[in-house]
Amino acid sequence: DGEAAAVWNRNGVHTQVIGPQRLWLWFSTIRFLNRFTAEADEYIYIRHRDGREEVVRGPVSMYMNPAWHDEMEVRRAHHLATPNDCVVIGIHHQKQQQEQEKWTKGDGVKQQKECDWRIVTGPRFFFPEANEFYHEFNWSQLPEDLQTFRNGGRTMPSNGRRQVLHLNSQNFWKCSVPIRTVDGVALTATLTLTYSLVSVEKCLLIDDPMLVLVSGLLADTQEIGSNTVSSSQNDDNNNNDDDINNGSTKELIAKLRLASSFRALCEAASTYGFRIGDKIQVLGLQHTAEAQKMMERSQLEASSISNAIRKKTKQRELTQLAFEEKQRAMEQDAELKRKRALMDAAIDQECNELQLAGLERELVLQKKRLALEQLTIQQSDQSVLEFLKGLQHLGVDISALMTSVGGMELITHKVLKRSDTLEPFPAIQKIQLNEGNRMTEAKRRMASEQKQDE
Repeated sequence: DGEAAAVWNRNGVHTQVIGPQRLWLWFSTIRFLNRFTAEADEYIYIRHRDGREEVVRGPVSMYMNPAWHDEMEVRRAHHLATPNDCVVIGIHHQKQQQEQEKWTKGDGVKQQKECDWRIVTGPRFFFPEANEFYHEFNWSQLPEDLQTFRNGGRTMPSNGRRQVLHLNSQNFWKCSVPIRTVDGVALTATLTLTYSLVSVEKCLLIDDPMLVLVSGLLADTQEIGSNTVSSSQNDDNNNNDDDINNGSTKELIAKLRLASSFRALCEAASTYGFRIGDKIQVLGLQHTAEAQKMMERSQLEASSISNAIRKKTKQRELTQLAFEEKQRAMEQDAELKRKRALMDAAIDQECNELQLAGLERELVLQKKRLALEQLTIQQSDQSVLEFLKGLQHLGVDISALMTSVGGMELITHKVLKRSDTLEPFPAIQKIQLNEGNRMTEAKRRMASEQKQDE
């Protein structure tokens, strides 16, 4: 069991033998056959030698006999899990034999349709009939960067061939869209859109609806940019190009977040069976690479100018601080000199007052000393006068006493020496001088007499 063979005898008669059995062959040709087995969710596609096509649902097992079959293949049925899953089936019509008639263009002869389309939805396992075939969708993959597509690179990579479509399922499309505002500022907006397939019939009207969606999005962004003025200078000054909440771009952000701003995209999607979501997220809004380079150059120039201004300002501040410090030092020096002068003046005044007080004390002491000396002189004079008065009272002749040698010496050296006022009188000095001369003369005579005696 499990083997089969095709046998041709010597007369060329074909026989298919399915075992197990014993077969006696004589001048025959034998060819063992391949077995094809289909499970419950599979079917066997058969193309006969006469051109007929046949579909046999599983579970089943068959042998491919080259005498009867040109092709035999086990295929899996499409599992449509939900009511939103569907496939598009094409149906071939049997061509009826028609009499060949000569006709020319414009005779109004209408050709019959060779195939029709029907849509099969789930949930189910779908097995096609022999005259049915699956329609394959070969859509392009939605690009993430539309700048290349806008610059002429309109060839987009294929998203692969597929047969099953999913209705009303949310699909996300993240893309970077170029925008040029009225004042010529080139921006790149990063958007996230949602779209879903709602009508398969409309989708069949075009081979690749993704190209239409991309073209509609580019047309809408171009229109949005043509109605928007960008305050790029404020953005440059604030250096917040990546911040979508910057005040200078709020108007543009508000437009990009509204689905109503993308009229061409929504119309194209509706025409070919798609629906665009109501909410569009704006993930970023930046300047393009060229604009970014220009901005970086302008920022570098502005930065260099700002640094030069800052350097000049700092140098001026340092110069001002040095001048203020010098002025403060001069003021402090002047203040110190003024205080020193005041202190010196106060010290000089105090010294003068002390000197004046010392002079006053010295003057007082001098006066006291003079008074004491005067009193002493008066007392000494008084004692001399009393002495002389006492001699006179005793009857001594003062004149004779003072003219005698012994008396004069007594009066001059013993009595008048006590008085500082009476001693230097001229008369007394004259008497002293005469007495001295007489004494000197007497001594000289005595000396000469001694020499003579010798």
